[in-house]
Amino acid sequence: HLPTTTDLLAAVHIGVELVEDFLSAVALVEGATLRPIEPIQIARADQPPSGKYTFVRFLQLLYNHWDEPISLTTINHVQRLVAHWDGLDTGTRLRRAARHFRQAIGTPDDLSAFQYAYMGLEAMEKPLAQAMNISPGVEESQGACASCGAAYTRRKTVLAGVRAYVHGDVHPATASAQRKKEWKKLSGLRQDLFHGL
Repeated sequence: HLPTTTDLLAAVHIGVELVEDFLSAVALVEGATLRPIEPIQIARADQPPSGKYTFVRFLQLLYNHWDEPISLTTINHVQRLVAHWDGLDTGTRLRRAARHFRQAIGTPDDLSAFQYAYMGLEAMEKPLAQAMNISPGVEESQGACASCGAAYTRRKTVLAGVRAYVHGDVHPATASAQRKKEWKKLSGLRQDLFHGL
């Protein structure tokens, strides 16, 4: 119970927090997958002195506005880019990578933005590897059995194309030890996040 003078939105906030706690506890105990609370409409339950009720209706209006005008030059570039995607076998991967990039730069949370950006890189694995003439998704190394001397090829699952791209293998002039350290940090953070560490 709250005082009758409590603002409706403040009351809803308190109520939503209580319901979120309850549903979170249900999810922990039952394993139920419950979506976040979304208030739709609120009204005072008590009779107001004036006889008039106040209703608040929540509209799903997200702020999707870009303050700068989009130029005709940009539109032309976009048309060529989308047409290019349509003409490639890997066009769906490029689209997916672009969508993840858009999500990454539009997400205020740094860790979520990093995850989207990394997923965009993962989507680019095959085209990047093909551009560098390496096997996508694997690192191959040759070896020989110590007992019988039989030759074998070891295939380790890695983002070989993305790693080579970040290292600077596409443009050797940009390659540096610093970029290799950055890739190690990127992949390490991704693993830690993926495993909840």
